[in-house]
Amino acid sequence: MGQKVDLRLAALLDEAETRTSCLVPANDADRKALDRRKPAEVICPRPGLYARRAKWELLKRHPDIRALMVVRGLATQHPDWAFAHVSAALAHGLQVSGRSLGKIHLATNQTAHTEGSGQIVRHCVPDEELAECVSVGGVRVTSLLRTAFDCMRSLPADEALVVADSLLRKTGRTAWWLVRTIKDAYCGWRGIGRALAVARFADGRSENGGESMARAAIIRQGLEVPVLQQWFFDPVEGLGRRVDFAWYNEAGELVAIGELDGACKLEDADKVGKGGATEVLSAERRRESRLTFSKVPVVRFTFAEATRDGYLKRLLTTAGVPVREPGAVWARVRRMGTEERPVMVYDRVA
Repeated sequence: MGQKVDLRLAALLDEAETRTSCLVPANDADRKALDRRKPAEVICPRPGLYARRAKWELLKRHPDIRALMVVRGLATQHPDWAFAHVSAALAHGLQVSGRSLGKIHLATNQTAHTEGSGQIVRHCVPDEELAECVSVGGVRVTSLLRTAFDCMRSLPADEALVVADSLLRKTGRTAWWLVRTIKDAYCGWRGIGRALAVARFADGRSENGGESMARAAIIRQGLEVPVLQQWFFDPVEGLGRRVDFAWYNEAGELVAIGELDGACKLEDADKVGKGGATEVLSAERRRESRLTFSKVPVVRFTFAEATRDGYLKRLLTTAGVPVREPGAVWARVRRMGTEERPVMVYDRVA
């Protein structure tokens, strides 16, 4: 009997993991059997939700996946719930900073109780928008645009830019489109000015949240807005090499290249062959040496360095990155919309 129960629970947990969800047992017998396996084999991220301890521990550096598993589990527990804000963003496949994932966000109508309680935050949503909630991966959520707008108008600017960048990356749209769409859909709404300020700098070419937050730090400190994912030619190997950030001066001349270092490069070392981390580091050094053929400084910095007050500005200005007033930044961005160095054209909204 014990072996049959083990096999059944293993199959249920496997199926839940395949859906990137916590397991919600369908009956008391399964729940009691899972409880008996706590905490050595199974954990409960929230009451009534179960996950393998080994799987949960593997996701320690991926709080967004953990949070998505909880959201999908809660959607199974409460099929009438509509998720909003960062909880909905996860379900839509938008990237969210790990700092924003501590609570569950729900959408309610204007007559419902909308105060937060414990780990639940309730957001008041007009009845017509609540009726337009969609199901994504079995989770009932606010629309993609409404979800992004709610995040952009309420999260800290750097975390809001993470959501805005991933929205453009997902939709293939531009910052200009996002600004106009938000103005048309939410004119007069509380927080629209904050959302527009973020939308103006959004760029779908940002590949991950770390790059978005580093760019937010660059913008906040009054530095020139970089071109993202710029390609450079490697004359030795005859290949194109792409960099995270590239800065140009008023004459359109390249002045500096920036690379954001991340632990993920070493975490994925097992994917590059027997050399592991050593091979990854060697490849990075070789790549950087090729970039020096561009005859401009190549600046490497970590996420922690990018978010340290004053450090990034000293580093980049030493490398020659211009410091500009906000108005000059807008003008510079608009002028750089060329085919050779593609940059989103931002619409300066009064």
